[in-house]
Amino acid sequence: MQGHALTNARHCHAQGLELLRRGDAGGAIRLFDRAIALDPSYAPAWSDRAMVRLRAGHIDAAIADLAQALALVPGYAQGWLQLGLIRDGKGEEDLALECFEQARKADPTADEPC
Repeated sequence: MQGHALTNARHCHAQGLELLRRGDAGGAIRLFDRAIALDPSYAPAWSDRAMVRLRAGHIDAAIADLAQALALVPGYAQGWLQLGLIRDGKGEEDLALECFEQARKADPTADEPC
């Protein structure tokens, strides 16, 4: 059953990305929600939902989603970079620097944003 849930979660996630490309953020977030419901361990759905929430101005919800994605995949450099940018935007410079350092540890080739 686990494999079936992951397949369905990936399918919902892929459909959500397609809707996002078409400009349907609401539809995308519903599909990301569905992917997470099907498989709460599927980190890409958490990460992409975070980005949609961030664009909608739901900063704390985006941080929570990225934290969940990073709990699932601690070596997710892009997630650390995204979280660092959010923290920096909130004026949380020390937390942002910690996130950028985690990104560098996860992927030494990851670029810290300017």
